[in-house]
Amino acid sequence: MTIQDYRKLLEDQEYLTQTIIPLYQQEENKLKYSKMKLLHLFFENGIQQNYNIQYLETLCSLLDNTCAQIFSYSLYNYLDPAGHESIARLLHFALPTDLELLSVNLRFHELIFSALEEYEVCANITYLHVKVLAEIDRKLAQEPQTPKNSKLL
Repeated sequence: MTIQDYRKLLEDQEYLTQTIIPLYQQEENKLKYSKMKLLHLFFENGIQQNYNIQYLETLCSLLDNTCAQIFSYSLYNYLDPAGHESIARLLHFALPTDLELLSVNLRFHELIFSALEEYEVCANITYLHVKVLAEIDRKLAQEPQTPKNSKLL
């Protein structure tokens, strides 16, 4: 699925309430299920995009460490500094396109866990989502900009 496909799903409240939310309600361990779905999505996307296998393995490993802390009932804001390092490493390492995919999926999970009234998990996801959006902006600002109306002299 493309980022645009995920954005369409976010806008489809009927799909969320009638298909996705019941699917998560049936799961015995919603947090582990969410983490595994996200990891699978990134691995599958990396294979489709023909990513370098070392990049993909590192990305998934960093994502796994971050998700283990985010999909949790412990508020992420209150972790020790070592706990925050995994998110910093993920944000620094990931390509902007991967961060955009993560951003859309975090928003998707925010909606799911909000509907499930899992507010601690929602707070963690929101915390990461804000960090991801800031990193996307930072990385895009660093990319060299080509002039839109460049004229040859």
